[in-house]
Order: sequence, then structure tokens, then C-alpha cells
Amino acid sequence: MDIRYLYLPLAVALAANIGCTSTTPPATPATPVSSSPVSTPGTTTQHIEDIKQDAKALHQDLDEYTFTQKTEYTARMKTQLDEVQAELDQMNAKIEAANEATRSEYRPKVQALRDQLAKLHLQLDKARESDASTWNDVKKGMRSGYQDLKEGVKTSRQWLSDKIAP
Repeated sequence: MDIRYLYLPLAVALAANIGCTSTTPPATPATPVSSSPVSTPGTTTQHIEDIKQDAKALHQDLDEYTFTQKTEYTARMKTQLDEVQAELDQMNAKIEAANEATRSEYRPKVQALRDQLAKLHLQLDKARESDASTWNDVKKGMRSGYQDLKEGVKTSRQWLSDKIAP
């Protein structure tokens, strides 16, 4: 298996770990990223920078897919979209424990993310149906939409962790 396929899942796992952990580190970290606690400002900033670098590398990797690799690209993007869906589901489960005001404030945020996700699924269908002449445009649209979605998820995750104690 090509290690490049592991960048985004790793980035998602790290982001989830950063955004949804308590201020004290667990006895045994779920992801052995660093020996220092995640809650220190310098360490968190470094983790965010690492995630950004991994995501950038992934996007460059995705750009390298040629039209002949369309099947692999669409399968990989489907996996990435499924991971985002799972993350949204996890955030939804956490919000259910919150008070009504927080839930009411969160619902429009998650609905916007779900709408973005639905648009990306439509874009993925276009990628599956694209031909050689439209391939690069479709890929560019997927990349842009996916970056926006990931940024929205990151913002919502941070909002959620600010509102709800882990």
C-alpha cells in the first residue's frame, strides 16, 4: 500500500484528537504523535501546522492523479468523504449532551457542513463520469470543495470543544 494514502486519514485523526481532547493528556495517548501534552499552546500549534502540511501534501498527491487513474482517485475521495461523514456523526453525538441553546446554535453549522458534503458527493459523481477533457477541472473543483469542507469541519470541531467540555 502506498503511504501517500495515509496522509489525510492521519490528518483527520490528529485533528480530531486535538479538537476533542481534554486539557490533561490521557494516560496512554490514542495516537503517539508527541511525548508532550496536546494541551500546551506551542504543541497544539505545531500539531496544527503538521496537519496543514500533511493536508497540503495530500492535495498535491491528489493533483497528480491522471485521467487514467480516475477509478483510484474517486475511490480515494469516497473514502475521504466517508471519513468526514463519520466525523460529523461523532460531533453530532457530542452535541446531544449539550443544552438546548448550544444544540440550536450548532444545528445550522452542521447542516451547512452536510450540505457541503452532499455537493462534494455530486462532484464525485461528476468525477466518475468525466472524460479526459474535463478531468482536470473536475479534480480542481473536488480539491477546492474538499478544502472548504475540511476547514469548516475544523472550525466546527473547535467551536464544539470550546462549548462542550470533553
